[in-house]
Amino acid sequence: MNSVDLENNARNRRHEIRAKIPALEAAVRKQRLLLGKDFTICQTIDIDRGGIAVTSSTLTLQIGDKVTLRLHYDERQYIIDGIIGYHYLHDTNNQYGIIFIHVPYEFDILLDTLLEDDEQGIAPEIPPSNGNYEMPGLKL
Repeated sequence: MNSVDLENNARNRRHEIRAKIPALEAAVRKQRLLLGKDFTICQTIDIDRGGIAVTSSTLTLQIGDKVTLRLHYDERQYIIDGIIGYHYLHDTNNQYGIIFIHVPYEFDILLDTLLEDDEQGIAPEIPPSNGNYEMPGLKL
């Protein structure tokens, strides 16, 4: 394995089947004692059984931050608790990997269906390395 393969392998530790679901709308809010902060709408990159990847030019979070996700799909809303497990800064956009902590049963069923519909799985696009990514091996 050469050095490029090692770097890509270290940055891509998600091993489950991923699906790109354009119709899945995501909004994220950092968890706080006071719930006054609004959700920030994000672009969904992909999703798997363990979490979701999103990108935003206005959301500012750090690895380890606990977040609440508001996901919309087919006129239904799902509230999911998560934690930031990955952060990558590319130009002016922040890309985040959010690990699911609590998933409602109804969303778990939907996720099974979405992943089955996308049988091939989707490999993530590995951004060019410019040294602005973090993945310190978060432990829950």
